[in-house]
Amino acid sequence: MAIRIITDSTSDISKREAAQKGIGVAGLTVVIDGVEYTEGEDITYENFYSLAENSTQVLTSQPSPSVFAKLFNEAKRAGDKVIGLFVSSHLSGTYQSACIAAESCEMKDIYLIDTQNISISVRLMVYTALELIKKGISFDKLCEKMEEYKERLDAYAIIGDLKYLKRSGRLSPTTAFVANLFNMKPITTLKGKVEVISKARGARAAIEKTLDIIQNTTTGIDRQEMCIVGYTGPETVWHKDLVISLEEKFSMGKNLSIHPIGASVGNHVGAGTVALAFFRNK
Repeated sequence: MAIRIITDSTSDISKREAAQKGIGVAGLTVVIDGVEYTEGEDITYENFYSLAENSTQVLTSQPSPSVFAKLFNEAKRAGDKVIGLFVSSHLSGTYQSACIAAESCEMKDIYLIDTQNISISVRLMVYTALELIKKGISFDKLCEKMEEYKERLDAYAIIGDLKYLKRSGRLSPTTAFVANLFNMKPITTLKGKVEVISKARGARAAIEKTLDIIQNTTTGIDRQEMCIVGYTGPETVWHKDLVISLEEKFSMGKNLSIHPIGASVGNHVGAGTVALAFFRNK
């Protein structure tokens, strides 16, 4: 009997990666100009941005309960226990779909967590759970620990391309025009829901302001835990600047990991955005 992790494709854990790690991933549906794709299956972070760049409409929707039921029943037949780690219920109906499926499967040992986050933050929770499982933690203790980690989970993003926010109606054309004119970079949190908390002129200034916010208004970054930097679209020069600044200010060293961000977040922020997910100090 093993412990199996189930998550969703907002984590941007690839199909190959999931197979290697034994992670179950439920793919969200991505609709680009009326054509449906399943994230992680027939659309990935590598090709999403090229497909979406010149499109007029991009939509995403949560996996159906039947998708989760299939993953849960596979675990049930294998005699495995399940912990689920999912995108914020404020941003998607994915967690609700998983809960509906769990009830229908009537599994005894299944525990689902609404991480109140998205993207690299979900990935961070998944990989933290994997490490605890490798160390031989019990199922009950794992569920307890992941709830504790959830309370210390933080994420920030610096928006690089305002075109997608304007296209989705989350930013007015006038605001987007002025922001682009003065090279303003919005800084957002990803706790529960996306919220703009500050802005800076230029990428380097935005990075410094973000790290100052973390240092001066939170308990800081727990350097003993994994920290993840994410980027949308092709690799950007300034996501590397974020890595350098993180090392200079917080000495992250070997616990720093870098991953691309795909359709679920990219649909709203476009290419050229960078993000940071970490656990706060206790």
